Amino acid sequence: MTQRHAWDFELTGALAAHRPTLDWLPDHLAELLPDEPVALHLLSLASDLCDAGHIHLDIVMWLLGADHLHSVIVSEEHFDRGPESVDTTFETTVSAHPLDTIVGTQLSSASHPDGTQLDVSLAVMLNTPGHTGHADPVSIEDPDVFSYAVAIQPTSLSFTVGPERTGELSSFASALLAARNGFAG
Repeated sequence: MTQRHAWDFELTGALAAHRPTLDWLPDHLAELLPDEPVALHLLSLASDLCDAGHIHLDIVMWLLGADHLHSVIVSEEHFDRGPESVDTTFETTVSAHPLDTIVGTQLSSASHPDGTQLDVSLAVMLNTPGHTGHADPVSIEDPDVFSYAVAIQPTSLSFTVGPERTGELSSFASALLAARNGFAG
């Protein structure tokens, strides 16, 4: 039997309060994750209503282990098969990032001009091969010329939550860097 972790209790409680029909999900994630001690975790649940009237759920979880940062993403998708038939699937992605691939962290937030903080994000930069990025169309006065501005950055993970969790993300970043330094040392 796998051991229960703090993330398991937190996720079980959140689902019981908001989505009790998903009580199977923590056990499913426990089967996908290594059964090893977790020093610290971050968990975020976000629901939204799509144009078709479905409630979608996205779960992002980071688990700091002895030698890996595990990233878990669960996305709920709905597919209309007819007026009375909707199929629901859950796509789960689990990634393991060795601590010695972590280059650094970045904490950022967005706020209104009046100073009200909207959210906070923790990014973890990785030294793995490859880059991530996006291309934005650039408007040039000549209609025959179409170009893009390409922004490329090293591969990274991102975790965004409400401003009330700023201290939690800052503490996680410090613990992650300390674990990485201890792992490399």
